[in-house]
Amino acid sequence: MIFLAICLSAVIIFIAMVNKPIIGLCLTIGLIPYTENLPKIPLLGTTVSLLGFLTFGCYLFHFFIRLKPYRSIPATTIFWGTCFISACFLSIIVARVPVGFSLTTYLQLFLLFFLVTQLVRAQKDAHWLMASWVASIAIVQILGFLHFDITQISRANRFSGATNNANLIAYYCNISAWFVVYFIFKARRFPLRALLLGLLFLDFFVVLISFSRTGLIVLGVSALFAVFLLWKHLTRRMGWVCIAGIAAMILMSQFNFSALSQDISQIPGMVTGAKIRGNTFSDRTRLWGLWLQEWAETPLFGIGIGGTLSGEVLMINVPHNSFISVLVETGIIGIIFFLGMILQAYKSLFRLAKASKDQLGLSLPQVWLLVLIVWGLTSIANSQHYDKLLYLMIGMSVALRHIPSGSSDRPSSSGRICAGSQDSQGATR
Repeated sequence: MIFLAICLSAVIIFIAMVNKPIIGLCLTIGLIPYTENLPKIPLLGTTVSLLGFLTFGCYLFHFFIRLKPYRSIPATTIFWGTCFISACFLSIIVARVPVGFSLTTYLQLFLLFFLVTQLVRAQKDAHWLMASWVASIAIVQILGFLHFDITQISRANRFSGATNNANLIAYYCNISAWFVVYFIFKARRFPLRALLLGLLFLDFFVVLISFSRTGLIVLGVSALFAVFLLWKHLTRRMGWVCIAGIAAMILMSQFNFSALSQDISQIPGMVTGAKIRGNTFSDRTRLWGLWLQEWAETPLFGIGIGGTLSGEVLMINVPHNSFISVLVETGIIGIIFFLGMILQAYKSLFRLAKASKDQLGLSLPQVWLLVLIVWGLTSIANSQHYDKLLYLMIGMSVALRHIPSGSSDRPSSSGRICAGSQDSQGATR
């Protein structure tokens, strides 16, 4: 009976995906917290990969059969992405270690990027992606609390949700928090705002009890940046800000955060390299030094993609830095193109955020710029270079170019390659 229900649900989902491929993309993104930590399984080895493959098939159906127009991708983005993939190929050719998951991982990531650029055609599509992530993280949090002793909050009893990785759940919650803030400004009814405020508090609370110092630093820095963006809106809604602050203080007073306060007090020591109970920022810098020594043996092409994860090179931890990881795996050539790809996304989102005007609060380019900042800050202390969310963010930096501000239902005609003088002119702009 259960098997029949699963099969029936799969058929219903597949029919819905054929009708609206964006549904498959939302499911793909929503399942990442459950199935992914660092991807190391071939293309169809996980549910996320399978959903992504089916979503691509549904997109091709709409493109060839229903003649959906192709959304143009900037030449600079294509250049950086193509060059980076080529650098990955070169790293495989000269690899000194077994390439565990070869090029299929990056092909999955670039496929996700392509799907985002083609399927997110209106603000409501972006809203569905963001809502699926928020809902998914809320479920991860609830599942984690079912087996978590909340009365014994300490670094030895860190909350990791369903990810089994405290730093990862803090990263996920930082992203979810900014999506929730975006929806809070958009919500018009009190019950929905109250629900969203509850989700925002839950995200903030989980970052605290994860005891992720990186997560706390990222939350603080991104919050300062958000205050700069939203200062006028915050002053207009000071009543809501005060109510949320008072409610948070009341709820937080019910828990003992003495261990957390000690960790927070030691954050300045992380920056200066001071010793912190055997787990130091200087420990990570020494780890970076060991990996850089390994990179120095093959500086141009690197040791091969996946080399920092395979355990074949150094019998130590991963580099805990995305940029060093890419440098070690793909060499100088790879890191140049990787940084070019990331900086192009920052540049695009920054320009869109600067130009966008939203009287209700955060605009879409602003919130996606914030989450890309979250990724960048997290990547300094964690290996996030295979993160699917990164390529979702890069894809959104392209998709948002075609979505006019103030229109939530209709995509822009600009940037499409299709028949008709209006669309043709838009494609050349």
